Amino acid sequence: MHHYEIIPLEGIILQTFIGNVSINDVEELYANVRNDKNFSNQFSMITDFRNSHLKITLEEIKLAASYYKERSKLLGKRAILVNKSIDTAKLLTFCDYLKPEIYFSVYSTVDCASSFMGVNLDRYLEEDISIREDVYI
Repeated sequence: MHHYEIIPLEGIILQTFIGNVSINDVEELYANVRNDKNFSNQFSMITDFRNSHLKITLEEIKLAASYYKERSKLLGKRAILVNKSIDTAKLLTFCDYLKPEIYFSVYSTVDCASSFMGVNLDRYLEEDISIREDVYI
């Protein structure tokens, strides 16, 4: 599941993913945001993956980066929230494929993302997302 909210007064776009997330989910949400009448390329964007599990392969990450590079005209800041190590690795790989043209900052807390964005995101996002991360030793 995914949803988004555009907050014109704050100049931000909030995207949230919940549960298992495929490449199709990501592309669908991004297309919906771009087609929203309140969308402005001047806005900053925060994407919250903390309550999800990325079911995306390395090849799909490369394709998603290519897709995003071709279609993104966003001029504001971009940040990602993630709290699981495997998903962090996948998202950092995505970010690496975008450089140097597009830059995302990746955070694990709302407080840090708020500081980067210059907007108090506590009003829109919960800080305590309780997701159990399996760790294998």
